[in-house]
Amino acid sequence: VKARIVKDDEREAGPRQALNLGHTLGHALEAVTGYERVLHGEAVGWGLRFVLGISRRRGLLSDDSASRLEGSLRRLEPLPSIRDLDSGAVMQAMLRDKKADARGIAWVLPTDDGVLLGQRVLEAEIRTEFEAMRGGPPQVE
Repeated sequence: VKARIVKDDEREAGPRQALNLGHTLGHALEAVTGYERVLHGEAVGWGLRFVLGISRRRGLLSDDSASRLEGSLRRLEPLPSIRDLDSGAVMQAMLRDKKADARGIAWVLPTDDGVLLGQRVLEAEIRTEFEAMRGGPPQVE
C-alpha cells in the first residue's frame, strides 16, 4: 500500500502526506538523541502518542477512537525514556523538519474518520503536549 501511495504521489502533494503521521516528532527525537538511543519505530511511536494528544485536545478525536488507537500503540511498549530530553531542543529539531516552512510545521492529525493534512500547531500547544506526554506510558530507563 505504501509503495503505491509513494508511486502515485512522488512529491508529497496529496495523500502521501498521511504517511507522515507521527513522524514530525519522531524525526526530532531521533535527531536530538543522536540517532543512537531511540529506534525509528520507537520514535514514531512517541510521535503517534503525541498527535493523539493534540487531536484529543482539539476535539478532533473522540475518547473512544483515542482509546482504541492508544490500545494499538501499547503493543510498542515499553518505549525508551524521553524524560530527560529538553523540549527546546526537540522544538528546534522539529523546526528543521522537511514539513516546516515560514508558517510553521505542517502536521498530520488523526481524526475519528481518518487524518487531517497540513494542520498548523502553535509552539505553545506543542510544548504543552510534549511535557504532558513525557510523563505518559511505561518506559525503559
